Amino acid sequence: MALYGILDAIKDKPRLFGMESVEIIFYFISGYQSATSEHQISDDDLEHFNLGFLPWVRESFPASPTHASWQSLILLYSTSKVESVEIFFSLLDKYRLSSGRELTDPQSRFIRLSMDDMPS
Repeated sequence: MALYGILDAIKDKPRLFGMESVEIIFYFISGYQSATSEHQISDDDLEHFNLGFLPWVRESFPASPTHASWQSLILLYSTSKVESVEIFFSLLDKYRLSSGRELTDPQSRFIRLSMDDMPS
């Protein structure tokens, strides 16, 4: 699963995955990037994210410091940790849509069986 697929799964229930603030998401993405680099795994989503998300966030906030990371900008404009996660996913969705990266429904990746489908 590529970066956006993982983040889509996290988006609906971030606390379930321990993503209680944008700082934790930042460190998660940094760790993911290190792992893909270490194991020489190519991820187009990660490349797309790294190339354009920071400039997108800077354009989204007025008077953004040019030296700030996307994480620090989101924290600057958030009133709480929960809101920082909501802002991150909102900005990420808008960024992906603006650049033609389709949003996926995380529920569609899981097979749902009814009791009728279960073996007897």
